Amino acid sequence: MSEPLNSYDIIATKVTENLLTYKVTSNFRTRDPSDEASSLFNGRWYEVQRTFALVEGGLKCPTTVITEANNTRMRATFRRNGINILKRRVTLMRGHLHTPDAKMPAKLELVMGPLSLFLRYRVIDTNYDDYAVVWGCFESPKYSSILGHTENLWILSRNKSLSEDFKERIYGYLDSKDISRAGLVETNFQNCTL
Repeated sequence: MSEPLNSYDIIATKVTENLLTYKVTSNFRTRDPSDEASSLFNGRWYEVQRTFALVEGGLKCPTTVITEANNTRMRATFRRNGINILKRRVTLMRGHLHTPDAKMPAKLELVMGPLSLFLRYRVIDTNYDDYAVVWGCFESPKYSSILGHTENLWILSRNKSLSEDFKERIYGYLDSKDISRAGLVETNFQNCTL
């Protein structure tokens, strides 16, 4: 009989992208060929909507800060802030974000935490100034019977809210790519001190 899994075994597992990513094409683009897509993604992003993500359970006021993204192969510092509603304290996640292939700046890899959790994301739509839509599809080969298959979606904004016009544009794009938005929930920014 095998030993029961502990949370460290589950978290430390390297997660991989699902082969169904062919449905997603990227709109991660530069305004001008001389601009670097990576550097345009620098700065503070507020999470205005998301689907459930295990690592974000109980988090409100979530912001992401990306710095040092300045070349065609993005190597950036990732800092995720939020307030854990259960413990009522600030939660901080740090990591390194990079693009493994300069020809595909929308494919991002994030390594974070003391266990070097490895995650893959795609920026599937952004205009850099107002919003970004980030998608991830994960499966754990070792623990698929426990964790199964998950798809996560984040709608980020440069402000704590996003206009209805932008939201409708994003929803239309997601619907056209058959990406489910059924589990999207609004993020709580009330009484935020971050």
